Parts: sequence; structure tokens; C-alpha cells
Amino acid sequence: MNIRRTGRHTVDILFILTLFGAFIVSALLIVVLGARVYQNTVNQAEKGFSTRTSLAYVTEKIRQHDEDGSVSITEIEGHQVLCLSQKYGDTSYDTYLYYDNGYLKELTVDDFYTPSLTEGQDIIAVTDFEMQRVNDALYSFRITDTDGTSVSFYVSVYSENREVSTL
Repeated sequence: MNIRRTGRHTVDILFILTLFGAFIVSALLIVVLGARVYQNTVNQAEKGFSTRTSLAYVTEKIRQHDEDGSVSITEIEGHQVLCLSQKYGDTSYDTYLYYDNGYLKELTVDDFYTPSLTEGQDIIAVTDFEMQRVNDALYSFRITDTDGTSVSFYVSVYSENREVSTL
């Protein structure tokens, strides 16, 4: 009888160890798969970060300067720039948004100052920033991020006197 009990205990221990091993392997597979899903989610979020951020930045800057005649597209040193004008007290200031050397940049100066594109503050890394005035109150933008993802969007300036038109 003593032999049967020893053999029975060996089988019980082997069963428990096998069950524990299966549990460990399953838990490890779940952790590895979860890490892969998390990494894919992070990669997708990072992929669109610069385009979404630059889109929101440009849109918000236009909204902040949404007054009659304060939004325009001009040229500095052969580059197209978005000019946002605003008056504080007796002084008028111009904020320029433009693309230079791999960055969307911003430069704020008083309107008597002749700006240089190298003086602007880097906002976010992009590979291209294009703008076009569609009509008196509508501007078209295209931003290409460092991954090559390009986003086009329109921003309407509400303060401009305009007629309703079809694009």
C-alpha cells in the first residue's frame, strides 16, 4: 500500500506542476500580446501627433486674432507667411506663422519692425506648411508632418464681412 500512495502523490504533484506551468505560459502570452497592442496604440498616437497639434495650433491662433482685417497671407524673404495682426494700446503687433528649416515657426513683432524668418520660435517639427486664401473669410492650409502624413484643412474667419459662396 505504501507504494501506491507514493505513486499517487507523484502523479498529483506532476498534475499540479503541469497546471501551474500552463498557467504561467498563458499569463506570459497575455502580457506579451498586451504589450504589442499597447505599442501599436502608442505608435498610432505618435504618428498623428504633429499634424493634429499643428492643425490645432494654427486654428487657435486664427481664432485668437479673429477681427476685421487682422488675418492675411503675406510674403517675407520669399516665403509665404500667415500674418495675424493685433493692437495693444497704441501699438500694433504682427504674429507670423510660417515654415522654415523643418519647423512650423512663430514670430511676434511690432508692425514697424522688419522681421527675419530666422528669428522665429520653433513650434513643432513639420516638413511642409502651405497656405492659401480661398476667399475673404476662408483660408486653406496643408501641413505635412515628419512621417510624411499630410493633412489639409480650412479655417473660416468669422469677423470678415462676406457673402455666402460655394466652393
